[in-house]
Amino acid sequence: MSHGIFYHHRTCLRYFLPPSWIMDKERIGQMSIEDLGNFPLDDFFDHYERGLRKLVSNFQSQADAKQKEADSTKAKLSNVRKLISKLLKSINEEMDIDPEAGGDEVDELLAECVRQATQD
Repeated sequence: MSHGIFYHHRTCLRYFLPPSWIMDKERIGQMSIEDLGNFPLDDFFDHYERGLRKLVSNFQSQADAKQKEADSTKAKLSNVRKLISKLLKSINEEMDIDPEAGGDEVDELLAECVRQATQD
């Protein structure tokens, strides 16, 4: 029974092994029951937690950067759509479009203008 517990303990240590830990998986796998009993679990899990926090922080930073990039791209798209709506309105003042429009309506009107221009 105790050998099974130590086997599972060793397996858990190998599974949760933090980066740059003082031992590698192979060394942990070869530890004796006495070595496992004296293993510095507190230090081990402190290293594991720091590594996990760093990893989560990196993911959060990447997500924040991607969100900022997406927001910037949406703002640029909206500005381009507004320019297109102003251009369409200047070409045809009778066109029913708000010159400040920046949404899908502009895309549809532009597509229609292109279809008409290419059919003639």
